[in-house]
Amino acid sequence: MNHKILFKQGSNYTKIIRWLFYESFIKGFFKKPFYIVLLSVLRLGCQASAVTTLYYYANSLKNDKAFKFFEYTLVARESVIFLWVIIFSTLFLFSLASIFQYYARKISISLAKSMEVKFSKNSLTILSRLPDNNYYRLSLDYFKGKYRKIASDCRRIGMVIRTFGYAIPDILSGFAATISILSIDTFLTLMVACLAIFIFMAQYPSNIRGSSFSKMFENNSKNHNTCINNTLSSFSKLESDFRKASKDINMIFSKKEVKESIEGFSGRVKVLEESTLTSQIGGAVALSLTIFVIGNRLISGIDTNWGLLLAYIVSLRIVLTAIVTTGRTLTGVSRFYPQIVRQFQLLVTVKTSLNKSCLQLCKNDKITVKYLIKKKNYIEIQSDVPSKIKILTNDNFDKFVTLIFNNIIFKKNCVLNDSKINPLFLVNRKDCEDLIKLIKSKDSKEVRIAVIHIDLYCKIDNYLKKSLSEITFLFIFDNNKFLKIHNYTTIVSSNYNIIKVIKNDDELFSYNIKKAIDFLKEEKIKFKSNLKTKSNEDEEDDDE
Repeated sequence: MNHKILFKQGSNYTKIIRWLFYESFIKGFFKKPFYIVLLSVLRLGCQASAVTTLYYYANSLKNDKAFKFFEYTLVARESVIFLWVIIFSTLFLFSLASIFQYYARKISISLAKSMEVKFSKNSLTILSRLPDNNYYRLSLDYFKGKYRKIASDCRRIGMVIRTFGYAIPDILSGFAATISILSIDTFLTLMVACLAIFIFMAQYPSNIRGSSFSKMFENNSKNHNTCINNTLSSFSKLESDFRKASKDINMIFSKKEVKESIEGFSGRVKVLEESTLTSQIGGAVALSLTIFVIGNRLISGIDTNWGLLLAYIVSLRIVLTAIVTTGRTLTGVSRFYPQIVRQFQLLVTVKTSLNKSCLQLCKNDKITVKYLIKKKNYIEIQSDVPSKIKILTNDNFDKFVTLIFNNIIFKKNCVLNDSKINPLFLVNRKDCEDLIKLIKSKDSKEVRIAVIHIDLYCKIDNYLKKSLSEITFLFIFDNNKFLKIHNYTTIVSSNYNIIKVIKNDDELFSYNIKKAIDFLKEEKIKFKSNLKTKSNEDEEDDDE
């Protein structure tokens, strides 16, 4: 695979993880995330205390130290009581660390549940505003059914957030243990750190493949379910013809989409085990490297501090556990990457908050174009508008052109850089030709408003003019002045005075707009009704 593609995938992957971690743990930190971190720190303190206890006991055995406890004197090499004190102390500390970890995980589950609800509410809030001509691509995806699985998408995001919460105690412990082993033996620790880098590099292909398996399952699961349901429906017609039924069953599982659905589902689970295997093999190599270095020192006659050696081995084990946990967490993100990306695109790339100045402007009955241009106000839609209403604008045309339907304001918005044509003003002949191609394509219903300069309109031939007649509203302008409006379809066929444009330099106002608003609302109800019918046909894939 091209290294540029790998770098881009890695960059996108990192961006998604950073966004998800920020939304779930950084925002509102002093709520549930704070208690997760607090319990993780307490767990870390218990582990550190247990390791320190073992360290001092090992040194006491080596130096034959005696400890005075009130009137009692305990000699490390002779006292069984002292041994049991050490045993119960470490048992208590490690048990307490486990209890802290349990409550941290319990809060992580609660955090995952609350974030699932939060993401679901935010997604539904955005989708409730659709269709919106400012977010044409989003509206198009919405009506194609891209967001019909919001519940399962948000549930999977909750699962990933839960793994983040599970990983925090281990990662904090691993970070502290890394500092500990670095102070005990810097050279050996640097060797282990280099090995850890190679471990994470070895896990990267697994993460990418996990994302690919998730996409494979996502793209084929619906067809898989459809094949099964169609076969079940056909059984009632087969009567007692078991041979034909057996043949049909075999045909199902020989289909490409069914095979890829099964392969994608099992593949994204398998990458977790591959990640764990890579981490564990790396951990085994790290322990072997540690034994080799320490054994070589003993053979060479170098004096060894057995207390530090014991502390180093225990701390190294904690570090290796943190590496395994981190690897599984990152791989877990790749399993549900398509669902997370879908929510990322919905919640991040779409701005739902309306500009305050826009709300103030909408209170006025009249508004000037020059004022909007001077203030550079970003105007967003204020009411329900079907997605087939679209304004075409141009990046090179930096003027803000507004169309005012009473208190409804449309604004040019250049967010469709990936569409067939720029959602722009028609500034040259090619723009017109591209628009005609789009009108004649299957997405023709999405184009209903266009704006063209008077000079260009006079130059294009009759064929293009006739094709442009399929647009609901064709605005012809000269600089900032709307000169003429051509109305072609049923919206205005019987009500030519729906919009009245004054030829004044900078004044626009609405006239007899009620019928237009009623039409737009009626169109949105139709769209949502069709969407609801389609959503009932889909089946949600099972949770893992």
